[in-house]
Amino acid sequence: MKDNNMKKNDDSLDDTLKEEYNLDELFSKGNPATGKYSTHFKQVVVFLDQDLVKDYPNSESVNKALRSLKS
Repeated sequence: MKDNNMKKNDDSLDDTLKEEYNLDELFSKGNPATGKYSTHFKQVVVFLDQDLVKDYPNSESVNKALRSLKS
């Protein structure tokens, strides 16, 4: 006897995602990193141009260069 309990029912899928999101609307309440989980964000992602990646391959080298400019 075949077990039909594991069969997916495509009719029951409810796709609630919008095709396109308005970022202004999403961020209208402020920075998303200032809410309940803001303490979990301790690092920032920065994208370097390819010519800079050769000279600054990791966060340590970037931080060192930026600190030298700051002082």
